[in-house]
Amino acid sequence: RNINEGNSGRGDKLESINTSYGMNWLGRFRTLPLTRLSYQRTKNENGGITSVNDFYFASLKKKHGPTENDVDFSRSDSTSDTTKNVNSSNTMIHMSNTTNLSKSSIVTAYGTKNSSHSSRGGNSDSQGLRLDFRSTPSREFNQNHKYTFAGTKFGAAKSEGGFYNGTMSYVVSRSIYANMGLTNN
Repeated sequence: RNINEGNSGRGDKLESINTSYGMNWLGRFRTLPLTRLSYQRTKNENGGITSVNDFYFASLKKKHGPTENDVDFSRSDSTSDTTKNVNSSNTMIHMSNTTNLSKSSIVTAYGTKNSSHSSRGGNSDSQGLRLDFRSTPSREFNQNHKYTFAGTKFGAAKSEGGFYNGTMSYVVSRSIYANMGLTNN
């Protein structure tokens, strides 16, 4: 807690009180995911106006055999003026999975969703998905493929689209290489 006192220059006394607290927790279990939880609250009282900010975070990570999984969740709630109930919130979730198919091939999937809302309007939502495949089965041959999809919505406006990028390479001899690439929007 922090209290600041001062004068406005007109002889008025000004006081600002900032209060902040939170917690962090990390759990390590043999059979359950590595778990991290966090919370923080900040409150500012200044000249009759009070603002409050809350932040929440949760993370789970687990490796099981050839697969590694991650999930992250966060949320922030802000009230900039409690007397007028002016508030906003933002929520995000992100997931990923990486799987080693073999010693030379890996596939990874990512997913993200984000939502922002405000009492004054301006609500938005976005999401994305990405798939990656990488393989190098021999010194002579390798390939990489990536596909991405994204969508956004802001009020009534909406947009979405996909993107693909792939390459394949083959070493025919010491002096001859063959490459093929494809990109599609």
